[in-house]
Amino acid sequence: PPRRYVNIHAGLDESSDKLRRLFPAADARTLNIFDAARMVESSIHRAHQAGDAPADALALPLDDANVDTAFVLMAAHELRDPTDRRGFFRELRRIVEPGGQIILVEHLRDVANFCAFGPGFTHFISRREWRAAARDAGLDIAGEQSATPFIRMFLLRRPS
Repeated sequence: PPRRYVNIHAGLDESSDKLRRLFPAADARTLNIFDAARMVESSIHRAHQAGDAPADALALPLDDANVDTAFVLMAAHELRDPTDRRGFFRELRRIVEPGGQIILVEHLRDVANFCAFGPGFTHFISRREWRAAARDAGLDIAGEQSATPFIRMFLLRRPS
């Protein structure tokens, strides 16, 4: 289990309470990367909840190697611009300690999500792009698996 983790969401935080219950002994932080200028789809604006002050996804307010685990659960796809998304992954690498992990959970732009969401599946990012963003940031892809036919989990590691 993580000792120090950050849970990063994009305005709709449905996981922090669950993570705190799952890892009660951990030092936990929560960051909201909602940015109205970067996240232009109306659905994310409707989902955005007042609460956590937004943090800049490209300059996360954490020191280098500050956490052993970063959870990014159904949030990173809101960074629609590939340059922003890759910058975010570089920030994740910076804040995670050497040997630390990033748990990324996302819908994919694939046939299953097309069947479920129709044209809305274009809101998601392809598996190839997630893997490329991780590699470009200097992260190792330690594993990946399907959580459901619609959701993919990636385990990324910062090399030691």
